Amino acid sequence: MKNYSLSDLVLSQVGSYVYGLDKEAIEERAKIARINGIAKAVEKAENMIGADKVLAFQSIELWKQAKTGYIQLPIFLDWCSSGASLISAFTRDEKGMESCGVFNLYKPGNLYGLVTELLNEKLGLELTRAEVKLFCIPFYYGGDANVQEALGDNAEVFHEVYSTLLPGAYAFRQATVDSWNENVDHYQWLAADGSEIYIPVLQDSKLMTVDINKHSYKCHFKIKGPRPLMIEGSTSVYRNNHTKGNGANMVHHWDAGVLREIIGMSHITKEEALKILKRTKHNLQELYIDMAEDPTLERMLTAWEEYNFPSVRWFYELRKFQNSVVLPYELWQQLNELANRLGNFKFEVMTIHDEFGCLPIYINDLRRYANVIYANIYRSNTIKYFNKVFGMNIPVGEFKQETYDRLLEVDCLLS
Repeated sequence: MKNYSLSDLVLSQVGSYVYGLDKEAIEERAKIARINGIAKAVEKAENMIGADKVLAFQSIELWKQAKTGYIQLPIFLDWCSSGASLISAFTRDEKGMESCGVFNLYKPGNLYGLVTELLNEKLGLELTRAEVKLFCIPFYYGGDANVQEALGDNAEVFHEVYSTLLPGAYAFRQATVDSWNENVDHYQWLAADGSEIYIPVLQDSKLMTVDINKHSYKCHFKIKGPRPLMIEGSTSVYRNNHTKGNGANMVHHWDAGVLREIIGMSHITKEEALKILKRTKHNLQELYIDMAEDPTLERMLTAWEEYNFPSVRWFYELRKFQNSVVLPYELWQQLNELANRLGNFKFEVMTIHDEFGCLPIYINDLRRYANVIYANIYRSNTIKYFNKVFGMNIPVGEFKQETYDRLLEVDCLLS
């Protein structure tokens, strides 16, 4: 992984938010900012509006602070095409990761630009990247209406383009749309760190009359209960609303998991983690591992057995015990690897969904932590577990050690 200088990182924010170069390499963004100087950046920012203007002036203020040697503002970096890249990691789809730009050297990926280019080429249209992004994102999670509205009879061409660029994500989408179980009133599973996920299913109540301010209204209420897959209308049978969300819930539970892992890694040092791990033991022979009769540790062990993902949460839970806890050897080994990839300093992280920010001196650590989490998701058994919980049969690619090692060192997962 390329470590960027403090100067380039600060000026890259001006390049991104003032000059709109967020899809260019960090060094290229910084170069344009240097060439134009602060006065021209301020002049350009003055003509912007709304949130764009706020972000532009914040980046200029960051530059001014850097000149004084006392920086108080964070730098924010985006996770590249987070929905598509996460699904590509789950399914171990290298083509999908490539399309998202995960493997790019220095320059961020531009998935929506690729989709736009291919759609315009095939359909002879002049769609913009912004227009395509609006219907591409809901499609990740099972939504068809936006694509249909934008492309009409050409929606199938979008399916073709999407499945070519993101074959793993396309198979995931199709399977999760078909995974709805109309006989259950909730979905429940474990996250990789042992957190419990519980999603209630809501059905429509019978039509009721409600009196409000001397007016009567007929309406439905949402109540917990199984939701039918199909609805019989006056002229046809159609797919019930709110029955395509399983894929979204699976991905968003990992969005939250990534956030917890990044914050957890930034709040503990390598030295602390290794010290905690030193108090544990590992056992190659015993089938039953001593979890100190602690329900949280037992749940986390179950989650690790399902996912094969070493969560940073283990360090926080293990340090509560003065006596040694015995871990499975493979888990101990993975946690030892994780501990050795932590930095020497703690720092605060600001998060806005798939944007992560921190003070510039910690940015390279933040980027490295994102790489570690992503590589471990790629190695994990996420799809195998989802297939079991949701009764699906999503294919997953073969794990390759060389791909795992490469993901630890990519440049543009956060950019």
